[in-house]
Amino acid sequence: MTYKQETQYAQLRAYGPAHWASLDPEAAMAALGSRRVGLNMIEVAERLARYGQNTLSRLKPMTSSRSQVSHRETASWPLKLGPWLIGALILSGLFNFLQG
Repeated sequence: MTYKQETQYAQLRAYGPAHWASLDPEAAMAALGSRRVGLNMIEVAERLARYGQNTLSRLKPMTSSRSQVSHRETASWPLKLGPWLIGALILSGLFNFLQG
């Protein structure tokens, strides 16, 4: 490791992972115990045994009753707003008629 990489490695250890992006790639990989070629088959087997499969769990699908309620609530706001708009138009027309 060069002097520059050793200095950057020391900075990474002192300041933490927030400075990884500012490091030389070789120094960052050395600080993390990584290398450009990736894992060998032994390391893959060890990590698989230690951490398990690298998978995401599936979310439960939304039931039809929940999705219908959600759509009804979303679609109902214009219906709730309609009477207020009609009332405002009637009052506006009434005020214009009385002023005229």
